[in-house]
Amino acid sequence: MNSTHDNANDDQDWTPVVMKRRKPTATGAAGYQSQNRGAGSSHLRIVEESDVPLPPPKRLSAAGKTAIIQGRLAKKWSQDQLNAACNLPPKTINAIEAGRAQPSGAQLNAIARALGVVLKFE
Repeated sequence: MNSTHDNANDDQDWTPVVMKRRKPTATGAAGYQSQNRGAGSSHLRIVEESDVPLPPPKRLSAAGKTAIIQGRLAKKWSQDQLNAACNLPPKTINAIEAGRAQPSGAQLNAIARALGVVLKFE
């Protein structure tokens, strides 16, 4: 063997880089925020520290759920057929009608258009 190529790493002109994972700190996300506070962060701090409760998100009213059920039954559609007509994942209408899921605005618009009903929020 040629003595110049005995060790393949002899020809390399770079040094290896070792990446190490940092250990998590006890401060967690709060420590991250405190390190990166900028000029506009005083507003965020006020919102985080305020005692004013946020309003609850708008939910589909019981009348809206009833309107979905009645509209679906008026068209003689199953829940699966309404899911397909609205291009929604399986079991979505079931979860909405049972009150287990809160539909997005886009989902509600698709349902209302497919059934021809008006949906109300609480």
